[in-house]
Amino acid sequence: MLDFAKQWASTAAVDSLAKAEWTVDRLIAKGSINWLYGAPGCFKSFAALDIACSIGAGKPWLGRDVTPGAAFLFAGEGGNDLHLRRMAWEKANKTRTAVKIVSTVAPLDSDDTSGFKFLKNTIVSAFNDAIEAEREERRNKIGRDQTIPFQEKMKLFDDLESEKKPPLPAPALVIIDTFSTMASDDTKESVTRFFQSLRRLIKEYPDVAILVVDHSTKSGDSFMGSHAKLGNSDWFVEAERQGDLVTLKSEKHKFRNLPEPIPLAVRYQSVGVQDSKGRELGSLVCTDGSRQRRIAALVGGDTHSGHIYSQLLANDGTMARAALLEAFISSRCDGLKPDSAKRAFRRALAELEDSELIQIDDEADTVAATT
Repeated sequence: MLDFAKQWASTAAVDSLAKAEWTVDRLIAKGSINWLYGAPGCFKSFAALDIACSIGAGKPWLGRDVTPGAAFLFAGEGGNDLHLRRMAWEKANKTRTAVKIVSTVAPLDSDDTSGFKFLKNTIVSAFNDAIEAEREERRNKIGRDQTIPFQEKMKLFDDLESEKKPPLPAPALVIIDTFSTMASDDTKESVTRFFQSLRRLIKEYPDVAILVVDHSTKSGDSFMGSHAKLGNSDWFVEAERQGDLVTLKSEKHKFRNLPEPIPLAVRYQSVGVQDSKGRELGSLVCTDGSRQRRIAALVGGDTHSGHIYSQLLANDGTMARAALLEAFISSRCDGLKPDSAKRAFRRALAELEDSELIQIDDEADTVAATT
């Protein structure tokens, strides 16, 4: 009898999943379409740009290895503010990043292939323009160098003109921000055509990863429009904001179990440029939010360590250890014997110190919340 179990085995499919290659390790796969949505003001575009800048700089993203390469941000919103955000990222991370920002509202959900062609042609033109600009810089450098004899300079010009053009690279990441600015509506038909344009781009560049930024519903509890967005995405994730803390909560991942929630914090970064009135220009940038999440959990929970940390924050971040102990005993240790209260205090301090949330100065006998 034919061995149907052997013929229909899932080995090949599972091996394919196991061999997945990553643009962002165990998060964004090469050749994948990913969807990031959230309410207005939840910093989802900042998170997307942070991923793009990390890839463009070859810098790990929140401890996850990346495949370095050129990233493209097709932005229907933001304008020059996006360039300010990228410059702020470079200042904060002390490195340059290969991110091309393209301001556009070109429709990607047309019935024909015009959406795909727009993406491809823009990418090709950007690479060609960069190559030509680099060549022009070299040409100008030769022309300005007064130490080069005339005949030798002419030869250098000729060599430069005859130099073979390098092959164009492939993009590592393409971000579409936002879906609503580059699609006619949220119907299943429009979403399907939108995904067809993106899949054509992946067929052209098999290793490119695509990240689409989208809005949530007015209630903020779900994404807008057709469930075809969820069904066709490889990684589907919601950005949720609480103050300056943003959490990326995965709802689907094709290649692995759902990743743990990813905490991001935002802070202001000056870019070292002033406006016409002498005011510093800058932007918010994303950082690892793990520490802020631990603090939020501490302060929000009814624990000894959370109470102590809240006391520190209420007193400009630093208190004498004796004053902190006194406040702890008066508010947390009703009915406890003094020795038991002191032991609870020491355990809470040790927990905070192990979490690198406080610094204890034994000489000055003070306790300070770390920044």
